[in-house]
Amino acid sequence: MIENLWDEQSLKDMVATRPGLIAVATARNMSVPVTIEIEEDETIKIETSEWDHIVERTIEISSGRIVVLGTTDFYPSATRIEVKPNIYRVTIYYSGLKTLSEDGLDGNDSYRLVFEPSSQ
Repeated sequence: MIENLWDEQSLKDMVATRPGLIAVATARNMSVPVTIEIEEDETIKIETSEWDHIVERTIEISSGRIVVLGTTDFYPSATRIEVKPNIYRVTIYYSGLKTLSEDGLDGNDSYRLVFEPSSQ
């Protein structure tokens, strides 16, 4: 399912998708702060000037469950978030991308994913 997930464009966008899957690249290969928000409608407005990078994708969540895990997490014990089965627009916000140390291990990067029902 995730073979060949990352191509040149997805690396540039820092996000890759497949049916039922959104993979978010982070600037560091470490534990990083991630906030996930589930909105009831499409009315959310976020100030974009405070973010270094913003991308949007669409995902169909037919199971009613979002599974959140990093590359080293164990799937059976991963965090699960219950949502209404629907098609969602996911806006991914990246900040602090330019704060990484020279070795790439330290930084103040953070990530925010906002799930909104899509009118698509």
